[in-house]
Order: sequence, then C-alpha cells, then structure tokens
Amino acid sequence: MRTVKYSKALQLMVLTVIYCGAVYADYSTDALMRMTIESLSYDIKADTASVCGVGKILQNDSLGVMWARRAAITDAQRGLLILKRSILEDQPPSPDSVSGSVPPFRILSEDIRDGLYFVEICTVLSELVDEEHQAVISQDYTEQE
Repeated sequence: MRTVKYSKALQLMVLTVIYCGAVYADYSTDALMRMTIESLSYDIKADTASVCGVGKILQNDSLGVMWARRAAITDAQRGLLILKRSILEDQPPSPDSVSGSVPPFRILSEDIRDGLYFVEICTVLSELVDEEHQAVISQDYTEQE
C-alpha cells in the first residue's frame, strides 16, 4: 500500500468535513472569531448594539446542535463585550480577553449553515455602556452630525 503525504498548507486548503451528508469547510477558532467581530454594530440614535455569534456543530444530533447554539450565544455575548471595549477605548475591535456582564438581550435570528450555528442578538446600547461613559458616546455622536 502506498501512502501519499501532502504539505500542511495543502491539507489546510483541502480539509473538509463530511457532515450531515453535505460537505462543510473546517473553520478554525480564529476564523469564527473574525466572523463575530465583522458582525459587530451599534446605532447611537436607535440606542442598539448587535452582533452575530457563531458556534460549530461538532455532533450530528440534537445535543450537538444544542451545544452549538449555546456556543453561538456565548460568542455573541463575548462580541458585545468586545464592542463595548472598542467603543470605550476608541480602538478597533480586538479578540483579546474580555470580561464583564452583558445586559439583557434579544435574539433576533438563528440559522444553521455549513455546519455552523448563527445567533444574532441585540441589546440596548446605553445599558451595555455604563452611565459614566454615556456622555462620551453622546458627545462623539453630536460631533459626527
């Protein structure tokens, strides 16, 4: 029997996972985090902040989907904390370690695509950013108008 060895780069490019009878790309944790960061948005006038969290479905059953949903919600909450930090520090969003509490949020949509579970959530921006920083955001907004 002959074994063929492929370069690491080629293995990463061609790596796919057969899942639920379909072919899905194997997303890295960094790729999933980039998806979340790219979805961060807020609207000062409407007083809303939203983000779409992503969870990878690792198991082809209802438990696997439930875990992916939970991961997507947790990822979205982490995204809100990243958004909060980027607003307060006036810097681009960064996936560095964040901590804090997230105000109550609403789930806007849920979707399963390509072996990934997506959950879009939104919250009240003024509740996400504490009161002492509200003046800074309001001032930035009036300067932009």
